[in-house]
Amino acid sequence: MAGFNLTIPGSLTLAIGTSVSRGGAGILNVGGSNISNGPYSAGSIDP
Repeated sequence: MAGFNLTIPGSLTLAIGTSVSRGGAGILNVGGSNISNGPYSAGSIDP
């Protein structure tokens, strides 16, 4: 995410073959919860 912040109000669903990586200074907030560092792929991030 290269230092950017991303807020998603509900859940984040990733299609097969896609991924997102949370690390560094950026913040990934899904459904009101901050998501831990790491790679996520093909599924839902729904805290």
